[in-house]
Amino acid sequence: MSEQRAAVPLSTYRVQLHEGFGFAALTKILPYLHQLGIDWIYASPVLAATPGSSHGYDVTHVNQLNPELGTEEEWESLHQQRRAIGMGWLQDIVPNHMAFNLSNPWIREVLRHGQASTVAKHFDIDWHHPDYRGKLMFPFLGETLEKAIEHGNVRLNADAKAIEVYDRALPLSSRSLGKLAANPDRSLREVLGDQHYVLTHWRATEHAINYRRFFTVNGLICLRQTRKQTFAATHQRVVEWVKEDLVNGLRIDHVDGLRDPTGYLQQLRAAVGPNTYIAVEKILEQGERLPGQWPVQGTTGYDFLAIANQMLRDPNTTATLEELYAELTQVPSLPELGELVFANKRLVLQNRMGGELDNLVHHARGALAGLPLGMDPALLRATLSDWLCAFPVYRAYPRMGRLSEAARRILVEAADAALSMPNTQQQGLSMLRSWLRSITRCDDKTAEFLQRAMQLSGPLMAKGIEDTTFYQDARYLACNEVGDSPAFHANLSISSFHDRMAERCLTDMNASSTHDTKRAEDHRARLHTLSALPVQWSAFAKTSFALPVLAASEVPRSVQYLLLQTLVGCPDLTSDRLKAFALKALRESKTHSSWVEPNKQLEERVLALGEAMLRDPELRTLLQRYHEAATPLAWLNTLRGLVLKCTAPGSPDVYQGTEFLDYSLVDPDNRRTVDYDKRAALLHEERMTSFDESQLQWLQTCTNASKLRVLQLLLLMRRAQPDLWRSGSYVPVNVMGSHPGELLAYRRVHGDDSALVILALRTGSTAWPHGEDYKEATLELPHLGRLTEQLTGSTLELSGVTQVSDLLRYAPVAVWQ
Repeated sequence: MSEQRAAVPLSTYRVQLHEGFGFAALTKILPYLHQLGIDWIYASPVLAATPGSSHGYDVTHVNQLNPELGTEEEWESLHQQRRAIGMGWLQDIVPNHMAFNLSNPWIREVLRHGQASTVAKHFDIDWHHPDYRGKLMFPFLGETLEKAIEHGNVRLNADAKAIEVYDRALPLSSRSLGKLAANPDRSLREVLGDQHYVLTHWRATEHAINYRRFFTVNGLICLRQTRKQTFAATHQRVVEWVKEDLVNGLRIDHVDGLRDPTGYLQQLRAAVGPNTYIAVEKILEQGERLPGQWPVQGTTGYDFLAIANQMLRDPNTTATLEELYAELTQVPSLPELGELVFANKRLVLQNRMGGELDNLVHHARGALAGLPLGMDPALLRATLSDWLCAFPVYRAYPRMGRLSEAARRILVEAADAALSMPNTQQQGLSMLRSWLRSITRCDDKTAEFLQRAMQLSGPLMAKGIEDTTFYQDARYLACNEVGDSPAFHANLSISSFHDRMAERCLTDMNASSTHDTKRAEDHRARLHTLSALPVQWSAFAKTSFALPVLAASEVPRSVQYLLLQTLVGCPDLTSDRLKAFALKALRESKTHSSWVEPNKQLEERVLALGEAMLRDPELRTLLQRYHEAATPLAWLNTLRGLVLKCTAPGSPDVYQGTEFLDYSLVDPDNRRTVDYDKRAALLHEERMTSFDESQLQWLQTCTNASKLRVLQLLLLMRRAQPDLWRSGSYVPVNVMGSHPGELLAYRRVHGDDSALVILALRTGSTAWPHGEDYKEATLELPHLGRLTEQLTGSTLELSGVTQVSDLLRYAPVAVWQ
């Protein structure tokens, strides 16, 4: 990565902008965010998007502000006011794709003029596809074309100027308009044949597709950022904002979707200069690092989320929890995670992305021409399928010219992994592996094949793991999270944590909740009590499964277990929210139902069960008792998470609203309206200004006010010593004596400034352990002088051998500075 030259945020606050919360609304809360201690605003996309978009990733105009967010004047005023209070701006941009709909003028141009359109080359369209030669497929029919015509859903409009498809009017080609003028009685079939597009059922893309899309979303069409003209056209306004100091940093959405991320990022850096902070949305697997040649400051923090999340899990109870899951769900043997992920990737590839696979076979035959593998399309297709499904990371980064050893290692590792899986194409994989090992340089055809393969590998990884496996494997939902996994870091030790933090880039972002996480941070904090209270959880789960509401249900027991954990993790759950989540979980799992072929009968039973579980008096009583036992530990997990996020290397990212306790589920649940008036009112309450032991009860109390206060104290601490927290080195501190595996300690050091962080990680069933619980544990420290504990205000002289009991006298987490 590039050297630290750009302005780096001390903290970021993610806002989801939409019609109901635009520029004016954000301007109104700037003073509150500044008082909270926030350094930079981190904004969702602001360019014009599909009307009514709740997220902004479906961009329709690359150089126009979204009018639903506000006017140009409101945009300018927002930046004037945030600059006046010294706040920076991190802007989310979407280089990979745009909206494939008629509100996008570029799409209208392509539909009207086809390949001759001046903007056609911006889109990643295969105009030579054997099924759609010279035409773009328009896959938005809910039925076959024949049925759509028969039902009047596809028709020529009254003045013969457009083809009406449901409630949309598609433009006619110039050739077609000319023929209609000469012969108004031409048949609809003849008119359709003259267009630059082909109307198809939306499911046609599962088997044949002639444009690259975002994941499996037909309504998002991808761009060709390898073309300098496309880059210039799609980044003009963004670059202007940077030069005008309206934007200080850029967050790059779905960087792995680009054909050549390295080339794109180098081009972007050249356009915005060295002083612009750039963070990429990149999910790093265990042991993976960003390519060194990427000129960026870091990632958006999913790697940190995974590490911190695993530190809240007690690995000593994993076997107990798995045995309980097997017993209650009546699963005789749990599948090995690697094989489950492989099978799910294969399911997605064969059932939803078969068209993409066939396109890749075409590119592969060009690269492998003359080799036995390249001359057998059926063998090649099966081989590529197995290879793609076995990738250990989201993708590699091959480029034109010399193939880097880092890229080759990943490509070959995937072939090795596929060879170890059951029922794979051994002959073809062996040939592919040999070929990958032999490559020294990538010519045009080889580079195109490998890069196209990687553009498919990333989405396949995401769909197979995040959007399938995470909804099937309900053993321990707290770790079924973006960037994390129940198996990847189950035995993450304190020494491993130290190693990861020492290697971590200081300019990375530290995330805990995002717009894409499956569960909010406090939801996961509650779910982690399963590992801290295995006896209580086991008793609760077994008793609950024996209740008539569950015992008499015909819903699969694994789904019941998922619902039960969801109730435990989300104490404020309503019927509507549970039903929405349950429906999404069922369809994403693709086991009992799916988005493509929903099992309506089962879904109705599951939704009815969720409603019954919320209302059942016996289950509610059991749930209340578990919450009473677990809430103090859940609050401790929340505290630990906040301290780690704000003191570990990197800048803490606060997702909108999570300064309060937040138990949100996956989107759209996590994009609900935030009550900022309530948050601002709480923040105005008087703060403790000097240490008073009698006033520390608030720190032990699981309330919105307590979380808000802790976050503010930590953020203001960072603001008071920015160089320490931006640039301070990470120094592990060894715990001596008792409890070495239960206490995490480290220092941040910058010149003469330093801070000491210590957390009690394993407290068992002790709700609020006191320092006396660790009286035999010590730390060996240099002379630090008299420091203040940032959460309690207590002071202590620190030098030489120091008792942990003194450091954790008032709370099981402490930040001494």
